[in-house]
Amino acid sequence: MTSDRENARVDEGVESTREGIRPHSGRRGGARGALVVLILISLVVASSAGWAGMRLRAWLWNATQTIRFRGDITNGFRWGLRVCRSGQELVPTPEDDASGRITWKQFFAGYRNLYDRDLAGQTMGTGWTLDYAPLRLLAMSLWVKHVLATNPGAVTWQHDDVWPLLRFNEACEFTSAILMFFLVKLWIARSRDSTGTDVRAWIGGLLAGLLVWFNPAMTFDAHAWPQWDVWCMPFFIGAVLCCSLEWWLTAGVLISLGAMFKGQILLAAPVLLLWPIFSWRLGAALRLIIGALCAAAVVGAPWIIDRPLPLTWVASVALAAILAYPWRRLNLVPSAIWILRVAALGLVIWPWFRAGAWMWSFVGVLLAASLVFVPRGLAPRTRPYLYAGMFVVSMAFCCMLFDGSVAWFEIGVTRAATHYDWMAGSSVGNLPAIMERSWNWSVDDTLLTIPALRDGGTPTGVSVDTGLTTLYVIGLILCGIGAARHAAARDVRFLVAVAAPWVLFYALLPRMHERYLTWFAVMSAAGVGMGVGMTFLHVLIAGLALCPLLHTMLRKDASVLPDLRSFVNGLYPDIGWLIVFLACVYVYLSLAPSRRRPNKLPYAAPLPGFPVEPVAAQPQEIALPDASPAQA
Repeated sequence: MTSDRENARVDEGVESTREGIRPHSGRRGGARGALVVLILISLVVASSAGWAGMRLRAWLWNATQTIRFRGDITNGFRWGLRVCRSGQELVPTPEDDASGRITWKQFFAGYRNLYDRDLAGQTMGTGWTLDYAPLRLLAMSLWVKHVLATNPGAVTWQHDDVWPLLRFNEACEFTSAILMFFLVKLWIARSRDSTGTDVRAWIGGLLAGLLVWFNPAMTFDAHAWPQWDVWCMPFFIGAVLCCSLEWWLTAGVLISLGAMFKGQILLAAPVLLLWPIFSWRLGAALRLIIGALCAAAVVGAPWIIDRPLPLTWVASVALAAILAYPWRRLNLVPSAIWILRVAALGLVIWPWFRAGAWMWSFVGVLLAASLVFVPRGLAPRTRPYLYAGMFVVSMAFCCMLFDGSVAWFEIGVTRAATHYDWMAGSSVGNLPAIMERSWNWSVDDTLLTIPALRDGGTPTGVSVDTGLTTLYVIGLILCGIGAARHAAARDVRFLVAVAAPWVLFYALLPRMHERYLTWFAVMSAAGVGMGVGMTFLHVLIAGLALCPLLHTMLRKDASVLPDLRSFVNGLYPDIGWLIVFLACVYVYLSLAPSRRRPNKLPYAAPLPGFPVEPVAAQPQEIALPDASPAQA
């Protein structure tokens, strides 16, 4: 009897242990309910914060009229006005149209023509230098067209005319906050090996998004100064998020589009390229490059293929790709396949046999052969990347074969990075500013001289510009190494590694404006994922980024906040040492070894549409009591 009772107890224990392994619908339903609650709370917080943030920005715009920096708005209005007036010169207004409004045909004619006229020195002699990237020029031109629609004779902007730009700033700020929420939430959950209902990940993401939305430096830059620096932020944060999700081609597209608004994004974006390179994921790096070049080619298409002949050739390349594609479902006979191949070759190589281009015909043959024969040896999922690369190559050849214009790139990207010759702006606190104000260095001075390596050789002088750029490149490489290490370890420190370049280029490179620290103030919100310490450090950085803006704007009216103006003025130029120290801190955190503790519980593979659930503990053996002689 006792033996039977013990055996029943063992069977009951084993059965209860097995039940722990079975997936419970109640547990899964609880996870769904928790997820719904978290989503509802996030929506309530986001809507309330959005309403409060818009009210704050409207108040800030009206309260800072006396100290507003009007130069940037005036510059944008003048170039937008020039686009519209050039369009009216190139496409005369019909005689029966007395409204004076700019037609879309006139608008795009002026937009396409401005870069070439500026490069040829035909722009109006106003003393202003065009350094707008194509999409920023397009946005400003659309704004001026809107102003001229209500006031055809306007020659300058008024206070009530700026609201479309302010609304666009708000949209970019709110989008940046939402993307930062998803980015921080993703990496906190990834570093904790947690489920989609991890409360800590949701709280960290919400806090990071709120810190971006209510960032004082970004808000002041976009609605008190105002400037358009925030336009590139959603593209960079979105690119980091896409890279984290293995969407490398999309990330490249976002980086390129952001650069067409503000080219300074290219100073920090290389960390996203160095990350897969140092991880030995060259395919991911190649997809990132292809995506960036494709977006740049699409944006530059109005200048590259501005005539029927290059447009015809690009269309021929696209048709050749369709003809040469290995369609498996068509079941074509070999002779038909070869006919399509020959037709595709002809569609690609015909421009090289025009007068003056025949000597480069081997390039066309190589391009055509790659387009026709290579896809058959590739996996189907890799063929789109090949065709995207071929599109980039064909657009590049349009510049050589048909004299496509690259003025949009020379002015919007190259000139924007080199047309200033000073070390730093008057309100910039960084290493070049300290070198200029304390020791009278300039960008062209010789920083050091490298002796000749052989007898009779000439010593090589290294300029201040070259030396500081070299320091920045070294720091950028270190950030790329740190990003690769932390991404492989699934450590949230990865977010610090991709944010560090934004403070590196501000701290080390010459030709900086005071507003550029705002970008780092936004990206440093990603440090929320590391804990309370980095959250407080972000608050300090946001305050530091606000100081240069106040230093410039409070000089407009001495009666506004005189005590604050005196305090901010006393920070310069020594505040630059603090910025350099912060850059060193972020580089160190980027390289610091990962301290992520492995999760104690094993996790099952995720099911489609369901969060990951922990696997229950394995059944343990239940020791039976030794049988007594009487029981035996």
